[in-house]
This record gives sequence, structure tokens and C-alpha cells, in this order.
Amino acid sequence: MYPELFKIPFIDLSLPSYGLMMVVGFLAAVFVMRRLSRDITSNPQFITNASLYALIAGVVGARLFYVVHYFDKFRANLLSVFAVWHGGLELLGGALLAVAVILFYLWRHKLPVRRYLDIAAIGLMLALGFGRIGCFLKGDCFGRPTKLPWGVRFP
Repeated sequence: MYPELFKIPFIDLSLPSYGLMMVVGFLAAVFVMRRLSRDITSNPQFITNASLYALIAGVVGARLFYVVHYFDKFRANLLSVFAVWHGGLELLGGALLAVAVILFYLWRHKLPVRRYLDIAAIGLMLALGFGRIGCFLKGDCFGRPTKLPWGVRFP
């Protein structure tokens, strides 16, 4: 596992593998969605804008959901609600707010919702794949060693 890809000396700044894979996944998803949306619109900027709004809404929604879920941790220091870098995001909250923002954006610009959501589903799966690779590199979600019926264990 490689939670940190490298550390910059003298300033104690590191590049986390999970964060890098999330950025790569987001950029790959936007690239693929822009390519797939050529027959829907002549302006692929709509895809980029919707993706950026969804990214921001996803982080805000995930943090809000976490704060509501674990409000006792934040009761003493309410400013720590904004300390996202200390962890504390929940997928469901991010997904709900991101979908709501995307639907509002598409409605506001009178864009075909079903076609955009079909394209977004492909991009989302690509980004999710990169996110799972980052999760594995971080050391999460790898499970425990498997014991085969005849007693052989995988390392």
C-alpha cells in the first residue's frame, strides 16, 4: 500500500495517492463525458460546468451529511465543520446534493436531462474505478486474507 506517493522535503508536504487518483478519475470522467456529448450539444462547456458544480456540491453534501450524522463531534467547536482535510465525508450526502445540482443545472439551461444523465453515468463509473484504485493504494477496502478450504493462505 502507498498512502503517500512522495514527500517534498523541507516543507513536509506529501502527495496522497487517494487524492491523486480522485483527481485523475474526475479529469478522465470529464474528458470522456465531453467526447460522448458531441451529438447532444455543440458546446461541451455545459458538461464541464455541470461536472464542476457536481464536484463542489458533492463535497459540500458529503460533509454536511457527515456533520449531521456525527454532530456530537462538532458541538464543542463549530468551526471544525469546515476542516474537510481532517476527514469526514459520507458518500450518500455527496451523491444526493450532486444529483440535485445537476438536475437544476440541466433544467435551468433547458438541456436534455435523460441524455446527459446517461452520459454522466458512464463518466461516474470511470471516476469510481479510479477512486477504488486510490482507496486500495491508501490501504482501505482490501479485505482480510483469504483462507482456502485446504489450508493454503494468500499472503
